[in-house]
Amino acid sequence: METYKTILTKLDVRQYDSKKVPAEVKLRVLEAARATGTGMNKQEWRFILVQEKEMIKKLAEDSTSGGWVAGANFAVIVLSDPTLGFHGIDAGRAVQNMELAAWDQGVISGIYTGIKDEKMRKDFAIPSTLKAVVVVRLRLAVDRAGFHRQVREQARSQETDVIALQLRHHEKLYAFLNPCQPSLVELQNRNFQCTKQACEISTP
Repeated sequence: METYKTILTKLDVRQYDSKKVPAEVKLRVLEAARATGTGMNKQEWRFILVQEKEMIKKLAEDSTSGGWVAGANFAVIVLSDPTLGFHGIDAGRAVQNMELAAWDQGVISGIYTGIKDEKMRKDFAIPSTLKAVVVVRLRLAVDRAGFHRQVREQARSQETDVIALQLRHHEKLYAFLNPCQPSLVELQNRNFQCTKQACEISTP
């Protein structure tokens, strides 16, 4: 997939396939992280691959906001050097590369930063000189994600400034329109047209 299309079609999907992510895809994701640029070329980040069920369970227990990581096929803990002023940005750049590389291979991802620092240090032998900044959870996407991706790609390719997502969820059609107000409009059996100047919603 082209890089631009990967960026525009990236979705955060909570529904996933039960199949395991192939080893070569995991390696590709980790390589994308390793190849990320850093401030002053410090390359201060480190990555812990978590793929054993028992360790993934511990990862969930070591979080204040990411208990859902328990459903991951694998996860990556991103460590960085907190003494460097740019360490957070460097970690974020690595995460972005991982997520895009994963999406390109049909793998969905989710991130969280709510971490029980001391407990995670103990469970994953994290050195005192490094800090766990973010955790990335990864699993294969369900077929539905392919539909969502196609819809978003079609919406992004329109020549007007419409940013539209038509996703049927719980039998409702949601449309995200920009620059129209309100930004989220629930539509059922309606037509909409949005340009820079105006947004028109009409019933057939």
